[in-house]
Amino acid sequence: QLKSPDELLQKVQEYRLKRKLTQPTVNSLGSFFKNPYPSFAAQLIEKCNLKGLQYKGAHISPLHANFIVNNGGASAHDILYIASVAQKTVFEQYGIMLSPEVKLAGSFTHATTLSTEQSIFSPNVSQE
Repeated sequence: QLKSPDELLQKVQEYRLKRKLTQPTVNSLGSFFKNPYPSFAAQLIEKCNLKGLQYKGAHISPLHANFIVNNGGASAHDILYIASVAQKTVFEQYGIMLSPEVKLAGSFTHATTLSTEQSIFSPNVSQE
């Protein structure tokens, strides 16, 4: 059923407010992992107590655990390292391998091919 322009505008404003309250508004990659049906990536990451986890210039948003935020100056390695910690921890605690929703462009010396079967990083990568 078609709604009036005023009703549609009100709905848009409600959605924007909800998004502002539940998702970071700073520099982020957006939703990093796909939701593994019937679970939600953010809930799994949060249950692993990873909200707010920081590595160099990147951190897992304390507002929404499926958002990785660039604090300023984060490298691709920083972001992928945080993502790999989340991926590994969720797998160890729940047996669910989170699959990245983002697409990587370029070459990453420490990163492996992203898939549902393997971690984002090779096992021999350590924190720098």
